[in-house]
Amino acid sequence: MNAIEFQTTITNSFVQIPNFEKFENKQVRIIVLDTTSALPKQANKGFISNYAKNPVSVANNTHFLTRDEANER
Repeated sequence: MNAIEFQTTITNSFVQIPNFEKFENKQVRIIVLDTTSALPKQANKGFISNYAKNPVSVANNTHFLTRDEANER
């Protein structure tokens, strides 16, 4: 398997592939990563702190299983 990694600035719908002759007439996988965008703030903090700040309400008539009921086989 041959692999190549390069950086470029996309200005139109065509991307120049360095040493494209190596890959000519071969099946390849193209992955485009945007390195300038940052992750949202919530993604950095984790889901536990997100739920701690924004708890989910559960209806009063909701029935939860006991430990024995949950572990029955």
